[in-house]
Amino acid sequence: MFLPDLGRGEGCMGSDNVLFASADNPAKNAALEYDVDLSENGEIALGILPTQDVNPTRGLRIALQLDDADIKVIDARQGLHDEFGEYTPGNLAMSKSLKALPEPSGLLLSGWMNGRRLIRRDEVFDNMRWLKAKFDTTPGRHKLRVIMVDPEIVLQQIVVNPDNNHYSYFGANKSTK
Repeated sequence: MFLPDLGRGEGCMGSDNVLFASADNPAKNAALEYDVDLSENGEIALGILPTQDVNPTRGLRIALQLDDADIKVIDARQGLHDEFGEYTPGNLAMSKSLKALPEPSGLLLSGWMNGRRLIRRDEVFDNMRWLKAKFDTTPGRHKLRVIMVDPEIVLQQIVVNPDNNHYSYFGANKSTK
């Protein structure tokens, strides 16, 4: 559902009930569909609101599907700011359920330049966590499905073909195509 006045723009898309169970079969879950034009690199960046890993045994997940290809489940903890030091090597070694954090996206959108994070650029300061997905596909028009897996994730922005050569705090210009 549309959640007005949330995030950087006019609103975001998210679940109206964060107590919903996570999807066991993302193919049958709620989804947003978009027609997108992909370049040869097949990259898409999703901007989500920062959220904590409320269920460490499963992490945070969102899924993408391009056309009729297999559904790609993304660990939405990319770039998670570990404020409380939960994901230290010691904690990971002692825990039977805690999963290590995935590598950060490395996107310039999320404050990474030449392999280093810029000062004061993380999901807390930016109020946005950027996730990166890459598809092996042909350039051109495709149908992108963004599928809810875990209800705690609130989608704020989608950037198709993110430009990792030119800095942009807000991403690409808004498009209604």
